[in-house]
Amino acid sequence: MAQIKQGSLEDPKKKSKSMVKVGDLKKVVKGLEGKITEREDERTMIQKNRNIGLAPAQDKAAGDRISRLRQEKGYYNGVREKYQGIINNAAVGRDMPLPSSSQLFNKKK
Repeated sequence: MAQIKQGSLEDPKKKSKSMVKVGDLKKVVKGLEGKITEREDERTMIQKNRNIGLAPAQDKAAGDRISRLRQEKGYYNGVREKYQGIINNAAVGRDMPLPSSSQLFNKKK
């Protein structure tokens, strides 16, 4: 049988990435912008189909989906704006660690 040793199973020489970098946040913001564009494109397509004319049940489902897409777009916009503000405050055009990861996740220090 294998013996279980106390301590961490990870390599002690390997440093953890506890700092979030501005470049990482820029990638997240770019991904969020893609999500926002997808939601807006889908909403536009559904609205066009709805304007052409749908059966009552399909029209109701399309209306529900449009409202859901608007909610998702609003969520992604809020997160994107928050991260973009952090990026703008930290450093413009430089890849440096942010002061604290608590800004990102609303953690108390």
